[in-house]
Amino acid sequence: MSLAAVIDNNARWCDVVARTHGIDGAFAPTAWTSPTRTPRFYPDAITLAPGVSADDVLARIDLTTPDASVKDSFADLDLAAAGFEELFAASWFTCPPGGDQPDAWAPIDERDFDRWVESWSGADKSAAPLRPEVLDDPDVLVLAEPLDDRIIAGAVAYRTDDVVGVTNLFAHRGGEQSWPRLLAGIARHWPTSTVVGYAGDADLMRLANFGVVRVGPLRVWIKP
Repeated sequence: MSLAAVIDNNARWCDVVARTHGIDGAFAPTAWTSPTRTPRFYPDAITLAPGVSADDVLARIDLTTPDASVKDSFADLDLAAAGFEELFAASWFTCPPGGDQPDAWAPIDERDFDRWVESWSGADKSAAPLRPEVLDDPDVLVLAEPLDDRIIAGAVAYRTDDVVGVTNLFAHRGGEQSWPRLLAGIARHWPTSTVVGYAGDADLMRLANFGVVRVGPLRVWIKP
């Protein structure tokens, strides 16, 4: 599995979310960029190749309003001179497909979407970037682990070609023990697809026993 495929999946997911907010991002060989501020927690630019010019990326995003952000997919940009600060560092990862099991996470529909968002975001649902329109995309699964009348864990899975990206993962109990059930939920729909995404060092160490492998570093920059 190439690093380029992992990054492309993430960029295309960010483009899906932006478009549900009426924002038209643009793909170029060097980067995906948005000319207007993207939804909360989503970057205004994602580099798609190493060695990209910082000026080239920054010229295509809005630098006039606060909180411009760039996902530096190869951790090789220096944006400090442009007034950016490093928000966090992480690593891209890949993971083999999961096997089926009876307690696999299940996809939700629009009837449970608000409950899922509330469980993900807490009390402030207005801050959540996801809108129910994402459910209209056949390559999107919004997965949940229910308990009684609550959603106690969830994630979004987004497919491109032969990979499925995992984003917006949360768990109110069980932590990393939810990972096999998430993989099983994805495998019921896309049984041969490699699971990909990014995470911090602590999470990757916990998930190593499930076949998660680092494939490259990344950084996220923000301009206050």
